[in-house]
Amino acid sequence: MAKPENIIYVDFKQEKRERPSLYFKPPDPKGCQHQTMYIDQDLWRVVCEDCGEVLDPIRVLDQIAQDEVFLYQRKIDVEQLYNEIMKLKKEEKRLKNKIKRQKAYLEK
Repeated sequence: MAKPENIIYVDFKQEKRERPSLYFKPPDPKGCQHQTMYIDQDLWRVVCEDCGEVLDPIRVLDQIAQDEVFLYQRKIDVEQLYNEIMKLKKEEKRLKNKIKRQKAYLEK
């Protein structure tokens, strides 16, 4: 019997493996990227709003977690860059004042 491609099957009867085997349809890099999704609360499933495909909720949670880590790291990077810019602006202001004082001294 052919297995539907959008459903995960767990085979707990296998004796040779330590973990159950999982069958799932890998994402198609050329197809829909499932950027917009919603939860069908009647059937408790995650559905892509763009293409209508039923998504693996664990994979969706994993992607959300990865995105969160990525965004948090970018936030840290931006904060570090901002602090560096503020230091450079402070140094620029100090050097401009020093040049101004030197010009005033030379004009006397």
